[in-house]
Amino acid sequence: MKTEISDAKKGIFTLEPQKIHTTILTIIACLFAIFHLYTAAFGLLPPMQQRAIHLGFAMFLVLLAKPYFKNKSNHNLFFNYLLAITGFVGSMYVYFNAEAIALRAGLPNSYDLYFGIVVLILLFEAIRRTNMWSIGVIALLAIGYFFFGNRLSGVFAHSGFNWEFMVSNLYLSLEGIYGLILGASANFIVLFLLLSALLNQFKISDVLYDLSRALVGNVRGGPTKVAVASSALMGTVSGSGVANVVITGAFTIPLMKKSGYSSKYAAAVESSASTGGQMMPPIMGSAAFIMAEVIGVPYFQIALAAFIPSVIYYLALYIQVDGEAARIGLKNEREESLPKAKEILRERGHLLIPLLALVIFLVIGWSAMKSCFWSIIVAMVVSYIRKETRWNFKSLFQGLASGGIQAAEIAVLTAIAGIVVGVLSMTGITVDLTSILVDLSGNSLVILLILAMFGSIILGMGMPPVAVYVILAIFIAPALVSMGVTQLGAHLFVFYFGMLALVTPPVANAVFVASGIADSKPMETGVLAVRLSIGGFIVPYYWIYRPGLIFQGDTIDIITSILFALIGILSMAFAFGGYFKNYKISIWERIILIISGILIIEPNLITSIVGVLIIGFVIVLGYLKTRRKTIAT
Repeated sequence: MKTEISDAKKGIFTLEPQKIHTTILTIIACLFAIFHLYTAAFGLLPPMQQRAIHLGFAMFLVLLAKPYFKNKSNHNLFFNYLLAITGFVGSMYVYFNAEAIALRAGLPNSYDLYFGIVVLILLFEAIRRTNMWSIGVIALLAIGYFFFGNRLSGVFAHSGFNWEFMVSNLYLSLEGIYGLILGASANFIVLFLLLSALLNQFKISDVLYDLSRALVGNVRGGPTKVAVASSALMGTVSGSGVANVVITGAFTIPLMKKSGYSSKYAAAVESSASTGGQMMPPIMGSAAFIMAEVIGVPYFQIALAAFIPSVIYYLALYIQVDGEAARIGLKNEREESLPKAKEILRERGHLLIPLLALVIFLVIGWSAMKSCFWSIIVAMVVSYIRKETRWNFKSLFQGLASGGIQAAEIAVLTAIAGIVVGVLSMTGITVDLTSILVDLSGNSLVILLILAMFGSIILGMGMPPVAVYVILAIFIAPALVSMGVTQLGAHLFVFYFGMLALVTPPVANAVFVASGIADSKPMETGVLAVRLSIGGFIVPYYWIYRPGLIFQGDTIDIITSILFALIGILSMAFAFGGYFKNYKISIWERIILIISGILIIEPNLITSIVGVLIIGFVIVLGYLKTRRKTIAT
């Protein structure tokens, strides 16, 4: 009897509070999502108030959902609720006092300063809990520079500021944590994350995976091409390289291994294909929405500019995996074992309508926020076409809660990034950094691009994509623009290389996740993933010298840029893949193809024509040798 009483007490005092906590967390996340859906439908609040509510909810959710330390549970719920409520109140203080704060205009009172210090401290605690410590360290260094930069000499010195000025600017203005970066999170990113979460609740990932199997499963090396196709399609939904690995890799990696590919190769293909998803429109990585805000262009223009480079990236990857299939002698998968595209589209094709609607809304000129909101409505409506895909309140709440928690992490991240932006803006160091980079390159655009590439990859190795882009947009992109690169081209350049850090050793987050699924060695897998991602490492140089590739310029420039980029990058893909159909490309032919692809980068008519002719000669030679071998057998 005593044991039963003891067990009952244990259930009351340990299990029930945790269930209540989970329920509260779900409700708050849903309210967070509903608030943003409401403002998207009926109009945003004034910027400071919209962002204050956004950050207040985000801090509350992160401080409740994330444990004190990684791999440990939140064992002290009271302390967590105390921190979460304090963070929420601190941000809502700005919401309720926005007008008075504006009237005080840089003359904060005691309450302003107290709440500002509390919010800043809790922001750092929230970012620590999300395990995004790297951007937190950079923000702390920025604050240290703010206080002690007056003791430095040379271009890095400033006149000095006091802590009241710092808190006032970072907490009470649109130049710090409530700045442009958080604005992108509050206006656009949260809605796209909600759309992605709801589509996943409707099992769209299964549709995309089955559709990719139906389209390319019966060709040589079908499993790897399924990985490429499914990751490309998933990229239009998730906008996250690591998420793509988790969702599609669970299916594709075992399938590739079963078909005869090594664990290393299966993981490398999946990580490379999934990384490309962050660059694939219409839903790119969250950083793309921030880019639209930073450079002041519609999101549709960013997505349109990224479209052709993304297609080229996947074509280059496709060619290489085809070459590997030829090398190890894989046969086609039996067609009768594959799903039929017509059946998939007939039974579940309606789930693709929200993505099509999103593209149409963006094309006709709707804002990103309006387009995403109505795509969510379309998703909820079309799910009712078939009984098995209909949403119920449980799946709706799960989708809203999942998207809300994801959005909360991004919000905290963008608020911390706002600290870095605010400090650099107050001290005026960004202009000096631009001149330093240009001087370091010796006024050579090629050298500056190489420096920017390595700088972007190095920064990308230790930070999430949003933080990477923010830092690169501040430090590196202005230097490229000062050398004559278009603003869109410069920002896309650093964005691409920041994303490619996901497959670049030694960190390579996407590779580590894929290696865990495949049971391969991460470092070896990472080196192979870099080779497979060669299209992504080369294509940014093409649009720098040929802006028509990102739809900048007249019609002739756009057409010629796309054609030359396709020829040049795909020739390199054949070189790295090692095969053209069934013809094994020799070492000297590979070298020639790579050199020719590089020659085409610069828009010089003579070098471009020479490069194309050499590539054509190698391909024709390979075709003739293959045909001769076929006739002989």
